Amino acid sequence: MLGMSGRRCALALLAMSLLAGCGGGGGEREVSDPGYVLGIDGAEIQSSTDPQYANWLDDASRWYLSGSGFLPPGTTCGVSQCRDQFGFMSSAYLGAYEMTWRNETTGASGRIDNLSWFCWCSNPPQWSMFVPVVPGNNLIVVTQRAGTKVQTDTVTVIVQ
Repeated sequence: MLGMSGRRCALALLAMSLLAGCGGGGGEREVSDPGYVLGIDGAEIQSSTDPQYANWLDDASRWYLSGSGFLPPGTTCGVSQCRDQFGFMSSAYLGAYEMTWRNETTGASGRIDNLSWFCWCSNPPQWSMFVPVVPGNNLIVVTQRAGTKVQTDTVTVIVQ
């Protein structure tokens, strides 16, 4: 049986191994821009009558949008692969950014707060959002701002 000092030592060793495996202890580094760009998934024109998009309109008249973004300056990552030594996904700290949507048809707008990215994966960060729409054509603009970098993408959603 371990004494008090033996337990402290064992706990300290366990904590150090966990930090080393997860990139802790100052092992984080800033990620350089791999050239990801903001984009909305799907076609430039999406219609509720198209079988591909038939389930994207919910009962509250909101259209499901998803897509990819770019990595903001200051994004850091703690490890050099997508899984740490224990097999857990390694997530990143995304630098400061603002992401918004606007339905130009109705004037409604809002924030997209769920941009997420897993370190060192070959895919860009992902986001998703339900956007209120009205019958007819809805021009939706998604914008991402980070530092001096600004990118936009648009989609026309037709609700019939």
